[in-house]
Amino acid sequence: VEGFIDLLYEEGKHLVVVDYKTDNVNGAEMDARMENYRIQGQVYADLLQTVTGRRVERCEFAFPSARQVRNVPIA
Repeated sequence: VEGFIDLLYEEGKHLVVVDYKTDNVNGAEMDARMENYRIQGQVYADLLQTVTGRRVERCEFAFPSARQVRNVPIA
């Protein structure tokens, strides 16, 4: 697995991952891509929780071109 977390911030006692996407999509196309991004978000969370010992609350995927942020809750 290879990837880069664009932004990591604290929200109370938990962590939140933000990943910026350059995809120029919206609507149903974005929903379809989110299926793959959910897996990416869970992998980021699992690795961070292992390394830091802190809970990752969610992963936010920001789509600037569509002016949308989609949240993926972490299991």
